[in-house]
Amino acid sequence: MTDLQLGDEILVDESGVFEPIYSFGHRDRLSLGEFLQISTDKNVLDPLELSETHMVSAGRRFLPASMVQIGDKLTMAGGEEARVTSIKKVVQKGLYAPFTSSGTLFVNGVKASSYVSFQDSEVLKIGNYRTPLSFQGLAQTFQLPHRMTCHYLTCLTEDYTTTGISQWVYRPLLFTHWWLRQNGVIMFWVLLLVLPFLLLMLTTEVVWQHPTIAMVLILTFVLHKNLLIRRQKIQPTMAVV
Repeated sequence: MTDLQLGDEILVDESGVFEPIYSFGHRDRLSLGEFLQISTDKNVLDPLELSETHMVSAGRRFLPASMVQIGDKLTMAGGEEARVTSIKKVVQKGLYAPFTSSGTLFVNGVKASSYVSFQDSEVLKIGNYRTPLSFQGLAQTFQLPHRMTCHYLTCLTEDYTTTGISQWVYRPLLFTHWWLRQNGVIMFWVLLLVLPFLLLMLTTEVVWQHPTIAMVLILTFVLHKNLLIRRQKIQPTMAVV
């Protein structure tokens, strides 16, 4: 991990897809950090190490490492699953969070997320209510402007705070921590205010990543609307005698 640089291509998908690192959400070579060392029956000699909040792929779910338990099955390269055999805490030097366009990467053969969970949960919780919004999906959506910028401009340099946080991430991170400290009512209303931006980002994502599908949907909508207009024009009128 220490040798990775912006622009390096790394494995991000079980099918063998590689993508460049467009950013490091966190990059601090000197600081010590506490990590969970997760061993499986397929990587006993080379276990996965990540912070408790960093997420890892378990099937179709992305769980914070703190939720992983012995016996859980994690996604490996090639699409295989590996059973967790041991979990222990270790202290290591260096903090890294490589960002890829897919929001995923493989570390020591295990599929992990580029992102962290801000609660001890895979989904956003507002008060006692568990929303259907996963932290993986939320982070990937709100990173869209950053991803698109680096896709078209090729980000090979990046500025960091004194603690190693990317300037792209720093202010949204402060806002997120503030928001999650509020009570459920305030969290709910802030989410409503942010919802239009979220929907805009989701729509932009579909158009950007799947232009053919987006074009088909747009054409279908236009044709359907034109058909309704034509039906209204040719609808016979009834004369009242």
